[in-house]
Amino acid sequence: MTTREVHEAVRSFFGNYEYPLFNTFIFDWESDFFAISKSGYSVEVEVKVSRQDFKKDFTHKTGKHFIFGSHKKSSIIDPGYRWQEKHWDEQIDLPDGTRHLPVSTIIKWAKPCEKLPNKFFYACPEGLISPGEVPAYAGLIYTTQFGSQIVKPAPFLHKEKKCFDKILLGKYYHRNTEIKHLLYMYGRYNKLNDEQKINLNKLIDRMH
Repeated sequence: MTTREVHEAVRSFFGNYEYPLFNTFIFDWESDFFAISKSGYSVEVEVKVSRQDFKKDFTHKTGKHFIFGSHKKSSIIDPGYRWQEKHWDEQIDLPDGTRHLPVSTIIKWAKPCEKLPNKFFYACPEGLISPGEVPAYAGLIYTTQFGSQIVKPAPFLHKEKKCFDKILLGKYYHRNTEIKHLLYMYGRYNKLNDEQKINLNKLIDRMH
């Protein structure tokens, strides 16, 4: 199955969820799929169509998996926060003759539950990833041309129901503006008959 086919299978599987989004930044990383259940719990799905891509997930997204792996902790040092080192000009002469430059490091603490969805799944073509390869904090969904099934349930990472209204409003506004611009450029650079131009303009006007 292709990435698009797995995406569509995931969308169908979570068909009764609200606000489905693909490839968007809801958290501190890009989510392949995000949605919210009728009861208000959020879910994120990471789509994989090759074993190499699955293995790379743990070496190229260490900050993300650090937070997932720390979901039971009350607080962690935020891996997405860049430590800022402040150096002073004055130096201290130590008894051994060396000179020391004082450094102060500022760090930021975070609650994992504030940075995570309620549940996290991997989704892949059937058999590509075995349930035993998936971390304890993640579930696994097998997708086929005929449907999808959960082969490893995802545990609740937390049960706080976060309000995503402001984030979602920004995402939908940005996508609406982007689509409107693409439609405008399509009409400008393609030869359309009068009826097609009228229908296209009506569609663009509805997006204002």
